[in-house]
Amino acid sequence: MRCNLLPTLLSLAVLAACSTSPSSGVSIDQDASVVADAADGSGASDAGGSGATDTTEEDARIEIDIQFDGDADATTDSAMDDVTEDATDTAADTTADTAADTAADTAADTTADTGTVTIPNPPTAPGPYTSDQTDTSYTVTYAAGERTMDVRIYLPSDLAAGPFPLVVLSHGFQLNGEGYNVLGDRLASHGFVVVSPSYGDSLFNALSHTALAQIVVATIDWAAAENARSGSALFGHLDLDNIGVTGHSRGGKQSIYAAILDPRIKAVFGIDPVDSGPPFGGNDPVAYPSLTPERMGELTVPFAAVGAGRGGETTFGGFGPACAPAADNYQAYFDAAGAPAFEYLVGDAGHLDFVDDCGFLCTTCGQGSDATVGRNFAAQTAVAFFKVFLAADESYRPWVDGAPIAALAPAITFRQH
Repeated sequence: MRCNLLPTLLSLAVLAACSTSPSSGVSIDQDASVVADAADGSGASDAGGSGATDTTEEDARIEIDIQFDGDADATTDSAMDDVTEDATDTAADTTADTAADTAADTAADTTADTGTVTIPNPPTAPGPYTSDQTDTSYTVTYAAGERTMDVRIYLPSDLAAGPFPLVVLSHGFQLNGEGYNVLGDRLASHGFVVVSPSYGDSLFNALSHTALAQIVVATIDWAAAENARSGSALFGHLDLDNIGVTGHSRGGKQSIYAAILDPRIKAVFGIDPVDSGPPFGGNDPVAYPSLTPERMGELTVPFAAVGAGRGGETTFGGFGPACAPAADNYQAYFDAAGAPAFEYLVGDAGHLDFVDDCGFLCTTCGQGSDATVGRNFAAQTAVAFFKVFLAADESYRPWVDGAPIAALAPAITFRQH
């Protein structure tokens, strides 16, 4: 781990986030996960290849919309939207399908036989619930004492359908918990309760990474107590057997670190996570331990990282350090992680593109041409990842490592192990 030293004139910028960074040249490991048609590419499967009515095929096919237009509520398709597949292709099916498929099958097979199954509520759009936000404050006790913080809670609108898995969302350095509404709302709409604290530290009064990880653990303790307290907004709504953590930049690191410390955490989703310490006093190995590669072997739960392709660019005309140094970025975490681990590189994303609106701070890191692309991709992938690894819903698996991801290349590149 290394610490980035910022010029004094620029020290008020979010560069302090010691953010994340990407790496170009990542490729899709097709053999690892893509559920594509093995031989024929036709997309249909008539029993026995006879060309008879495709009953099983009709039941199996589902269409999904991949939204990359920045509008989380959009219902219209973009150019990359429709990906369809029949689940049981064989090499012999091509001829039979061409000869005797239904009109709907033929059109679907010809258009986009890239392989996946459909579900009623794909992660590319808001789910079956609306997201109800509530703001409050809470106090937690950790090794260094007590800390009171503001927190934004995202709740699914139909609480009677719960209990729901808990996800603790940690913001990046110099940011706050209210800056990730796209992510929080998307998760809540798909049936997760999201707790997003604002840690309240600053450039010259930064919380250590060890303290932050302990606070994430203490936040889970607090949420569990609130789940049992009558009158609490969380009362009876949490599935405490299925807890996940996610975070951006420094928040990604503290989420990983917390999962190493707390066996209650079942899955970790890092958004351009960075291992570096802050620019001033971030070299203490106890307060700011390096996780990559030293401690990643201790992470024994599913892990995913979304990286920003422009996170490694120097800042301030080449005079400032990268927001996401290559030695300490998302790729370093993925390379050192055990299985299962997933890495997604958004090639044209900047490190702070994943924040809803960080104002001037957003200009302190390399920026993509359209920040909504990375933001929405991170939101849909977090939903799919937690659906699979917290809610045990394998119907979301294609958006974790399947055809919908492969279809986005080269804008999104993917690896897994």
